[in-house]
Amino acid sequence: MMELYLLEQLIAFSRQGTLSGAAEKLHISQPALSQSMKKLEESLGVSLFERSKNKIALNENGIMAVQLGRKSRRLRGCTCVWRTPPCRHIGL
Repeated sequence: MMELYLLEQLIAFSRQGTLSGAAEKLHISQPALSQSMKKLEESLGVSLFERSKNKIALNENGIMAVQLGRKSRRLRGCTCVWRTPPCRHIGL
């Protein structure tokens, strides 16, 4: 089961561009964020990052997961999701 806070952390990474920057913004340690990202990858069953010796970046799966996280965030704050026609806030 995926935890929503993991998506929030992934979104923070996408905004900051680095694990250390995202960890600072989230007020957690960089190793804790790295573990969270591995946990998210395991829960989704896909790799979310392109990793090299000194760099980490979102891959296509990671970009889609960020988009999912952003839509999920909007859904949690939207009270009109179940109305017809579909809610304009979530881009349906």
